[in-house]
Amino acid sequence: LGQPMMVQGALPSLPSMQAASSAPKEKVSKDYSIGGTAKQAESAAAMKNILIFSDLEDYTALPEPVKTVRAVPPPGAGSFNVNIALVDGTTHQVPTAPDQSVQDLLYTVADKINLWQPEFFQLCDTTEGKDRWLDPSATVRAEKVYNTSTLTLKIKYFKRPKQLADPKAVNLFYQQIKSNIVSGQYACSERRAVKLAGLSLFINLGPHLPGKHRPGFLGNDIYKYLPKKVVDSNERKYLEIRLFNIHSKMDTAQSAEDVEREYISLAEQHIQTYGATMFQVKCNGKPATIGIAEDGILIPSSKGTKGFDFFSFGKLSGWTLSKDTVEVSTVNPDSKLKIEGSDAASINELLTGYYHFLKGLPVSGTVQLPQVNCQQSGYLPERSLFRPPATLCRFAESYFSRLEHMKQIYLEKCKGAKLPPKMELLLQIDSALDEDLIFDTIDLSDTALTAKELTVMADAFAEIFMFNPPADQKDLYEENVNVKMFNISKNSFNYKDILPALCKIITGTPFKELSLSFIKFGKEGGRALAPYLEKNTQYLQRLHMEGCSLEFKGVAAIVKALKDNKKLNTFIFKNNKLNEKVTRLLATMLASDPKITYLNLGHNSIGDAGGKVLLNGLSRNNTLKYFDIGKTGMGPSTMKDFIIWMSKSYQVRGMNFSENRMSGIGNVLIEFMKNPNGLEVLDISSTYIGEDAIKSLCELLGSNRSLRQLFINGNHITRKAASCLTDSIRQNSTLRKLGISNCQLNKEALPDLAEQLARQDYLTFVDISSTDLSHPDLAGPFKKMMETGHFSEVDMSDCKLTGANFAEIIMGLKKNEKLKKLNLSKNKIGPTGGFQKLAEALSSNRVLETLVLNETSCDTKTFSEFLRDMCGNTSMKFVDVSGNKINQKDLTSGIQSVVFRVKF
Repeated sequence: LGQPMMVQGALPSLPSMQAASSAPKEKVSKDYSIGGTAKQAESAAAMKNILIFSDLEDYTALPEPVKTVRAVPPPGAGSFNVNIALVDGTTHQVPTAPDQSVQDLLYTVADKINLWQPEFFQLCDTTEGKDRWLDPSATVRAEKVYNTSTLTLKIKYFKRPKQLADPKAVNLFYQQIKSNIVSGQYACSERRAVKLAGLSLFINLGPHLPGKHRPGFLGNDIYKYLPKKVVDSNERKYLEIRLFNIHSKMDTAQSAEDVEREYISLAEQHIQTYGATMFQVKCNGKPATIGIAEDGILIPSSKGTKGFDFFSFGKLSGWTLSKDTVEVSTVNPDSKLKIEGSDAASINELLTGYYHFLKGLPVSGTVQLPQVNCQQSGYLPERSLFRPPATLCRFAESYFSRLEHMKQIYLEKCKGAKLPPKMELLLQIDSALDEDLIFDTIDLSDTALTAKELTVMADAFAEIFMFNPPADQKDLYEENVNVKMFNISKNSFNYKDILPALCKIITGTPFKELSLSFIKFGKEGGRALAPYLEKNTQYLQRLHMEGCSLEFKGVAAIVKALKDNKKLNTFIFKNNKLNEKVTRLLATMLASDPKITYLNLGHNSIGDAGGKVLLNGLSRNNTLKYFDIGKTGMGPSTMKDFIIWMSKSYQVRGMNFSENRMSGIGNVLIEFMKNPNGLEVLDISSTYIGEDAIKSLCELLGSNRSLRQLFINGNHITRKAASCLTDSIRQNSTLRKLGISNCQLNKEALPDLAEQLARQDYLTFVDISSTDLSHPDLAGPFKKMMETGHFSEVDMSDCKLTGANFAEIIMGLKKNEKLKKLNLSKNKIGPTGGFQKLAEALSSNRVLETLVLNETSCDTKTFSEFLRDMCGNTSMKFVDVSGNKINQKDLTSGIQSVVFRVKF
């Protein structure tokens, strides 16, 4: 909807303050597809002097390759068995004979392993540890193959097939690429290596099984999935968390072949050395790893950066082989590459073979294939089997993203400060990297963040946001960081310790939204913070300072400091020990500031007199859209005046009247609601507005098309009103959040209500807490609601759930695919086996991220068993068990076995 959304009992926070998982994340939009766009191709060709080959054929229109059975003559006299190795490490014994052709031996191997597209593969002798490629037209005797030989089936000339239909051929392509990545032959960033390893887990293990595939499961087998460099530079448990997180999110309907194709495609897009044969040589006198690919040569970067410089065949004017040296001549600029090593002959053979593949292919752009005098020797696969090269991929791994750069700087700063990195921050960074998302939120609220940790982060953030890549590298620097919200609320700081770090963050970063809620600044802290806020006039739009004990002097200093900020539109000063005195200041701000759209003053002792002052300022304001005056000590007369103001102010979209007295003015509100008013958010929780007004509001909901969030918690909903509410939910298609907590709902009305809630696909939040759900007849309807409801958040705290009722309802989580947060606090589920049932339900759930279990009669032994059962869950991020008698010291091993954070 593009509008702020409400949490229970308050006007809505802004969209970025919602749980990160509840809103769709923005994907990185930069195009890294092979070949890219025509514009990219022209740009790359101009910059890099590369060849761009025309690819006019429509491969989707080509006939599918047909599975054929080749008649291979049996081996003749003197037959023997030869060892055939595949890239995945498996071996096969295959009969051959001295006079058999190598091509017929290849067909015999293909038949043995059920490969019906063998034309992409060749045999090489690896007996002595190096590849000696066999000539398919020669005999086994001529190629010196004996019964002691080990031959390997793999790709020599690595090109892109036009059509790869054979599942075994797909698997062999995948295995060779994976082997080169894991062995380190293909240089691969950690970001790409982890993503590809997650795909490999699915290929090898099948769909994710939470009870089995959990940190510790892989052991040393992790080296089969990731390069040693990546494994050794990270904590094992943390790597497995990332891997199984990717694994758990994969579509279980995919086949292994589908995922192998995805693996090949991702490697082709993002690995610069994809398809190249790598050699350890001396290049111009220096030890180096070079690659020979279908479109040119890759040598280590001359700029000292990671990655390779790429010399397209468009830049090569020739090459000569003499003993153990290949000398390559280049153009633009004119120079020579002197490549020395025992593999010189193999390098020369590959260069020549790939060059002959390219001869005759149509070229677009100004760069042409030079005429090189080189004689092809040996076998080449049929050119018509392959697509032209896609040279743009040669620059793929040169890309370095700002988020990877941020992580690198942050880790370096941590190392310099001798401080372990904050796991919550790393998880957020790596989650965005692993899923190719724009990194837009840093949420470190309630994470026991220390002042020293914040200082290190501030230094890293300031450095990364000031960094501009050099002009010649801008096209290779991926911009995947757009942090809009920085949240460090609910951490126990001394404000004096964090002021220097906050100064860097406020003045040196482009964060649009800053949450400092529940940090005890006090009035002195507010005054100390104000000068830093005054300096941020370019970015800051929303400031959250709920529960900071600012008092009048702190708020006054902040408001004054921000008066020249042309972008700030949101102030949250809820619960800051404010009184009537502050209303004169805020009324002046409302009357004179044309940009304020959201103001939260809830839970402050403003009273009726303060309300009148605010109304005076509001009468001259035409921008405020959301106003929270919940629990501010105002009475019916003032509430009536606010409703009248709303009826005249068409810009108002949300009001929170909760916990103020509205007795006797229900008819005024109902008259307002009967007319089209554009109101999207209404909270009248615990306002004593009366049963008749609640019933009328429930009736009106059915025809209302503007209201998105309705909270009527703490008001009595009669049986008739509940029936009206059920009917209205059936008719309404715009409501997103509903609060009906502690409404004394009749047990006879609840089954129909639960059934209707289960059917709606538009409601994302429902609060039914403090409702008696203990009756056995309610278990079935509420289980169905949990199974099929589309809610992202449900509050069922204090619902008298226990025993069999709880066990049945909670099993709805097994099939739930939407719920992100569940509150079960104040239900006595601990002593009745409830935690065991909860863990059982969550064993099949892959979406729930936050679980609140305050005061649930849980003891140390019960929670220890719960942690044991939950150690395979990779979606859960936070479990709150505060208010239970749990000895944290006895749970060290249990805590270490799970991937989520626990609050005691």
